[in-house]
Amino acid sequence: MNGMTFEKQEMTVKPQTTIFLYTDGLNEAENIRHDQFGIERVMDLATSLVKEGQDQPTCIIEKMNQAVHVFVGEAEQSDDLTMLAIKFIKRASL
Repeated sequence: MNGMTFEKQEMTVKPQTTIFLYTDGLNEAENIRHDQFGIERVMDLATSLVKEGQDQPTCIIEKMNQAVHVFVGEAEQSDDLTMLAIKFIKRASL
């Protein structure tokens, strides 16, 4: 995109690390009072799931989806809701 600048970043991912990515449709989801779900709720739920050992990708997606839908309630969806969770599992060489 013209005028946009991007910065390359790298990180080392250790085995058993779970990565959760999402679009702004999650944290900006609004209830009928126009309160947003917010990054804090996303982080609190993700932290809670990891502490409880529920860090499998399908579990994270399901729990996050449930939480945002309960929060939104009857409000009309105003944006897409896209989430991706992956877990790096190092397997022994064959």
